[in-house]
Amino acid sequence: MTEKTLNLRGLKCPLPALRTKKALAAMQSGDILIVECTDALTRIDIPNLCNQTGDTLEDTAKEKRDLIDGVKITLNGSSVMILPDADKALFHVTAEAENEKKAKDLVTSYVEKIKKWQG
Repeated sequence: MTEKTLNLRGLKCPLPALRTKKALAAMQSGDILIVECTDALTRIDIPNLCNQTGDTLEDTAKEKRDLIDGVKITLNGSSVMILPDADKALFHVTAEAENEKKAKDLVTSYVEKIKKWQG
């Protein structure tokens, strides 16, 4: 079983669905395809594609995201900002939550996610 990530951010309909379909066709049973999209229509297109192909959609992230000079993710009244540094090869991660502990936990969680995404 292999895991492949398909970065389709910035592409508009129908390209994310078409490229996902092509990637799925090249995969073996049990393989995992992670599809990263920014086009809002992919929330409809990708599940429909999986219904047509018989593939299983395991999870979908539906958090509200605002693109600024980075990313703002809103989660149940809390938010995380991930901003690239203007001069250095690093990200700044900040969070707002109902208390300091929850904010620190969000920052820690997203720092770990960024490290994982970077490989």
